[in-house]
Amino acid sequence: MDVPLGECVPPSTPFAVSVSLPTWDDNVGYEKGEQRVLDAMVSGYPRFFIAKPIQALAEHVKDRFALPKETAMLFPSLACAERCTGFIFDQAKKQQKDSAAYGLLARGQVRVVQYVVEPINRKAAAVDAMKNKLDSPVTLYCVMFPEAVFPLAKQYWQHTGNGISARLASYCLHIAQANE
Repeated sequence: MDVPLGECVPPSTPFAVSVSLPTWDDNVGYEKGEQRVLDAMVSGYPRFFIAKPIQALAEHVKDRFALPKETAMLFPSLACAERCTGFIFDQAKKQQKDSAAYGLLARGQVRVVQYVVEPINRKAAAVDAMKNKLDSPVTLYCVMFPEAVFPLAKQYWQHTGNGISARLASYCLHIAQANE
């Protein structure tokens, strides 16, 4: 079975956690962060690859809540979000000597926004595989921070596994889009 570079393994599974890296060059390219490989990826292990539905929901959150040059990382609980903000501040301080990119962050530059995603009409309710109506609200905790410190937030995401799941992001996107 030939699965193209960056596609889900197994193919056509929306929440797959494996990705096709069919050649040795593709594997090496992934490890080196080559753009040709990263741009082709539609899936990957959740701690190393932020799933497409999560990326789309983060863009939605940015459109609603971000200040200029700010981005977001999404968490299922306030505790996870607060630990992320603490990690960003701690790491920025430690890495400030080595990189001017992080600078000295002021407290207001990294903040948590609570976002309740709730169906406002019957059309916004999702249906699961068993045809059960899914219409429960979801509370997300969105860490908003300057784009320049995204690598620090990504480290927290990767090392803790505390980010939201692709399934939760898909559910929230369905509601958000139906509410519009």
